[in-house]
Parts: sequence; structure tokens; C-alpha cells
Amino acid sequence: MSIFTDASSLVFFKAEEYVYNKSNVFDASALPRPHYCIGLILSGEAVFKDSMSGESVQVRRGDLIFVPMGSTYLSTWVGSSEIRYISMHFVFDRSDIFPQKNLYKFASITVEDLERYEKMFRKALSFSCADAFGRLTILSFFYELLSFVSPRLEKKIPLPTDERLENAIGYIEKNYAAKISVEDLAAVSRMSVSRFFPLFKCSTGMTPIDFLNNYRIGRAIILLMNDDELSIEEISEKCGFESSAYFRRVFKKTTGRSPRAYRSIAAEL
Repeated sequence: MSIFTDASSLVFFKAEEYVYNKSNVFDASALPRPHYCIGLILSGEAVFKDSMSGESVQVRRGDLIFVPMGSTYLSTWVGSSEIRYISMHFVFDRSDIFPQKNLYKFASITVEDLERYEKMFRKALSFSCADAFGRLTILSFFYELLSFVSPRLEKKIPLPTDERLENAIGYIEKNYAAKISVEDLAAVSRMSVSRFFPLFKCSTGMTPIDFLNNYRIGRAIILLMNDDELSIEEISEKCGFESSAYFRRVFKKTTGRSPRAYRSIAAEL
């Protein structure tokens, strides 16, 4: 997306509108969100239950719902007639701007001028087909929205991470499309493999290869959502998998669904 600059580091943005009749349940308890979501509730109400913490957040007409990247949850929707909401989905590629780690809690935020917000959310629906100036107009509201939402977010208590491992994680984020071995990651962390491997697993909860594959799957999901014309084979190659068959196996193990099936539901709330 040439419209995005290095300064913004916004690598994915998409807006979708959803309409349901009286009730809907979306089970993402085994589907870590591949992006952040900010949804505007236009009718109906919902309860979002965080699968990890067990905490619940309720939203109704006139509320924004913030869904953190990497979260797993169950959303239960009810309405007297129809349920309607518009959501914006986004990913930044810089750790200091809405990081890709799951650091935030779910949040419900009430807006004062629903008519204005609905107008701008609806305008965002045309982002993919807008010209360059139209996209800039939409993004100007999006950044205004972030400046409104971000001070109202609450962070989780982060798990401690050994500072020596940050080099390995940074190396994965920059080179995920290339061939990466445990030896490579140990080297950039300035440790032996025998020391690096258990330390990495203890700190992140995953082996280095599982962490690498998980990151690659996250990037693959962005491509799945962002470009319908990319084949599964092309996405597999762009994300560094040795074969499309291996990519499909890892993808289904990670998300519970095939890449093609996930493509149709990933943007939902």
C-alpha cells in the first residue's frame, strides 16, 4: 500500500459493516485476533468475554468496542430487531505504536456524537476503492479515533521477558520471510543453543520455532485479508514457509481452520 508512509508504520487497514437478525455468537476463543479492532455499535448490544482472563465487557448502541490484537474471546450479540456495527481492523509494524504483543484489555468507550462517528465509520467502508486523497481523509479520521481511544485503554500486567531475547524477537519480526534456524536466533542473542532454547521457551511460553511459525501465521492472515487475489501458495512463500503443504498444516494447527476458511471470518467481531 503505497499510501502508507514509513512514519505511520500502518501495514493493514480494513473496515467492514455487519448486520444480524436479533442474535449472533462469534467464537474466537481459539482464534487469536490477527489485528486490532475498533467497532462502533449502531444497534443491539453485546458481551465480549476474554478467554484468558474471564473478564467481560458489555457494549450497546453508541459505544466503541476495542478488541486487542492477539486476544481470544466469545462475543454474544442480542437485539430487539437487528444487530448492526461497523468495525475497523488495523495492524502497525512498530512495537511502540499498538504493539503486536497482547498488552491491552478489552474496552468499551461511549462516544458523545454518534451521528458524526457513524458518518466517518461509514466513510471508512470505502477505503479499498477510494483514491489517494479519499484514503488520506479516511486515515485522518482513523488517527483522530486512535488519539481518542488510546488514552482510555488499560494495559495488562506484562509478563517478564529476558532482555537478551529481544534481539531474537526483533530478528524474527524483520526476517520472518527468510530461512531462520534456532542457531541463528541463539547467535543474535549471543547465547549458545543449549542456553537459548530453554530460556526462550520459559520467557515466551513457546519454542523458538513455534514462536517463528506463530509470527509467520499472523503475517499470513494479514495477506489473506488484505489481498483476495493472492493464492495460498503465494502467501506461504511470502511468509517464509518451506512449502504450502507445511503452511496449511501449521495454519490449521494454529487457528483451527484452513487458510481459505479463515479468510472468510477473520474480520468479524
